[in-house]
This record gives sequence, C-alpha cells and structure tokens, in this order.
Amino acid sequence: MCKLCSKCLKEDESLEECNNAECQNVIHQGCFKKLVATFGENDWEGPLFCGKCCFKHHKKALDAATNKAKGRVSWHTDGLLPEINPMAVMIDWLATSSNYNRWRGEKPNCKTKMGITNKMSSHKS
Repeated sequence: MCKLCSKCLKEDESLEECNNAECQNVIHQGCFKKLVATFGENDWEGPLFCGKCCFKHHKKALDAATNKAKGRVSWHTDGLLPEINPMAVMIDWLATSSNYNRWRGEKPNCKTKMGITNKMSSHKS
C-alpha cells in the first residue's frame, strides 16, 4: 500500500506498482509527484517508484549505464582518421631523430615528460 496517501489525491487515482523489479510496493501517482518534488526532480518524466531508495537505485543504474556507454576508447580508434590516431602519432614522434632519447632521459629543451608530451601532441619534433 502507498504509505503517503496525500490529501490531494484524486478520487479515481489508482495505485501503481513500483518500477524497481526487486520491490513489491505500490504508490499513488500524486504521491510520487510529491516525492519527486522533494528529491529536486520536478520535471521527472520517468517511471514511478515507491520511495527515495527505489528512486535512487534507478538513478544510479541510469548513471552507470551512461558511463558504461561512454567507456574507454582504444588508442587505435581515437583519432579523426584511422591512420591518424594517438598511437600512430606517438610512434612517429618517437621514431623521429633524437626524440626517443629526449623521452628516455636526455631532456635539454623540455624539463619534464609533460612538456615533451605537449610538444608531441602539437606534432612538432
């Protein structure tokens, strides 16, 4: 049963099941709208949940799915073209003149590997 039972319920408003698959509770749509307002989600257009715990569980799952979709990008597919990707740029840079020695330890022009990396990313050898 809906534990909130708000005074502003419509007479014909029925109980809706919580959309959390692990939950057996039900809630009135009007009560859920009041809950969502207290969560700061006034424009929520998603499914109904019986309370804050189920709502947060759903939001966390949505965030995890979004982050998983972003995922990591391979060095081989990160460039504008397949031939120009970070791995190819790095190998080309290291194979040019004394760049390998600069990276390994002889750093006359750049004090740190970060400085060398910045030069590498600007495609200057």
